[in-house]
Amino acid sequence: MENRELGVFKVRQSGHSLVVAIPKEINVHKGDQVSFSQGSDGVIQFKLLANENPWLNGKYADVDFRGGMKEAGINVGMERRVGKEL
Repeated sequence: MENRELGVFKVRQSGHSLVVAIPKEINVHKGDQVSFSQGSDGVIQFKLLANENPWLNGKYADVDFRGGMKEAGINVGMERRVGKEL
């Protein structure tokens, strides 16, 4: 795979950490795990680790679960509330 330049990004401080914004074009999702390594030449490499959990990897991001439940006639979460929920 050929390396491609994505731009120049500024390092900023967030609490006690330093952060760099990741462009959307890289296709990384909230909750993904990444690893960083730095060679003796100073080059930092960023690697996206495999995330097999579909709830966290974005696989279900476009699924309308409420719409599917309504279509199937399932009313989970719509039952009458009792006790402390009131």
